[in-house]
Amino acid sequence: MLLAGAALWPSVVDFLALWSNSDRPYSHGLLVGPLAIWLAMRACARAAGVPSAPSVGALVLLAVMVVAWLVGFGAHVLAIQQLAYPLILVLAAATLAGWRMALRLAFPIGFVYLAVPVWQYAVPALQGLTVMATRLAVDLADIPVYVEGNLITVPAGVFQIADGCAGLHYFLVALTLSSLYGYLQLERLHHRVAFLASAAAIAIVTNWVRVTSLVIIGESTQMEHYLIKHDHYYYGWVLFAIALVPMLMCGRALANRETSARESAAVKAADRERRRGRPLVTSALVVLLLAASGAVYALRDGGTLAPVDVALPRGQEGWLLVATESDWLPVFVGANGQRTGAYVRGDVRVDVHIAVYLSDAQGRELIGERNLLVGRGLRTLAVQRVEPSGTAPLDAVEERVAAGGDGSRRIVWSWYVVGDRAMTGGLAVKLRQAADNLVGPGSGALVAVSMPCRQECRPEQDELEVFLRSMQNALTVAAAEAQRTPDPVSE
Repeated sequence: MLLAGAALWPSVVDFLALWSNSDRPYSHGLLVGPLAIWLAMRACARAAGVPSAPSVGALVLLAVMVVAWLVGFGAHVLAIQQLAYPLILVLAAATLAGWRMALRLAFPIGFVYLAVPVWQYAVPALQGLTVMATRLAVDLADIPVYVEGNLITVPAGVFQIADGCAGLHYFLVALTLSSLYGYLQLERLHHRVAFLASAAAIAIVTNWVRVTSLVIIGESTQMEHYLIKHDHYYYGWVLFAIALVPMLMCGRALANRETSARESAAVKAADRERRRGRPLVTSALVVLLLAASGAVYALRDGGTLAPVDVALPRGQEGWLLVATESDWLPVFVGANGQRTGAYVRGDVRVDVHIAVYLSDAQGRELIGERNLLVGRGLRTLAVQRVEPSGTAPLDAVEERVAAGGDGSRRIVWSWYVVGDRAMTGGLAVKLRQAADNLVGPGSGALVAVSMPCRQECRPEQDELEVFLRSMQNALTVAAAEAQRTPDPVSE
């Protein structure tokens, strides 16, 4: 197991970088990691004397998960790597010591999943629940309220239920504390599940109380209260600390109901039928398998940083490419080349942006969380898949509607070009780039078209559809040609 952890060391480095970032809701990982190590050592010490029973079946599963880790590494998808890493450790234990030992280590190693960055997929649900609960509570307080997306408007001002207001951090800390307490203090599975569920509910409701109280405070003080004008971060943690009291009381009540003794550290009985494992052969296969994975990423090329020229195509069917500035400035970190321009026909103007990556490397990704398609100063209100007519072979685009602090709105349609193929959907693009990485650098590009829009953005949707009928093929070809640029542009 230690060999597996060391061989796949890039995941350890990524975990430490993630947990050290205080701007993301995973800083509790700095405690989760050491606790997981301590729990694993504790489980191993209590399993002293358990006869090993190496499993060939576990070795097969281990090989599958290592391949999955390599695919994630090749595609630079941290979520795949970090999801696979704890499973690889458990399967390595099962391969060398048997499934009984693996089961003992399942929770200590699986504990790390509470600090793996896949929980952001729960943000929209938590955000939606917070908006609904806040609207209901404000209504009950007899305050006029209007809700649009994640914006809550009361007479005194507008509150945005941003990602950070969804309560994910409280939710994860509650799950971490309750799962650890349940593992150490509770024996019955249904007690552990009940305690975990109650902790999650308490964290969610606490966040509702936090947001609702801030809205009511803002309304009653005309947005002049200290918590509204300066900082409400610590206010939330104070509420959460208070909420921990009933949570721990609930856990203590369940512990008091437990009457059965905890499992003894000594082995109760030896296995009746020992499997005919071959420890040395199995261990050698594990070493070779993990060494091969290490060789693959050690020999990888980090990709080129050479800049390339991105040329926008000439206008067609009445559309004219113009040299003009735009207040829409998308951000694509580490792109080899970017170009923003505009096309006009009559009184209609469409802004265009193309970003090109000659290779996909960590920190310089076509699809990365630091990239800002809607541009700085804008917040995304809605994302959906749209199927414009007459734009074959492009069958769909991703639509984003964004808003600025001054009330302005902008609609953005985008798609990807991997090689010569136009694609929609981040997962499909990542898998295609992962396949390309096996034979060479996984290049790719993003093409986006945008317009300022009014409240519903429906007229602008029609205008963008008309524009794509004329220019989609030319823009896709331009993005594909930029990926094949033979001579990098000197800086």
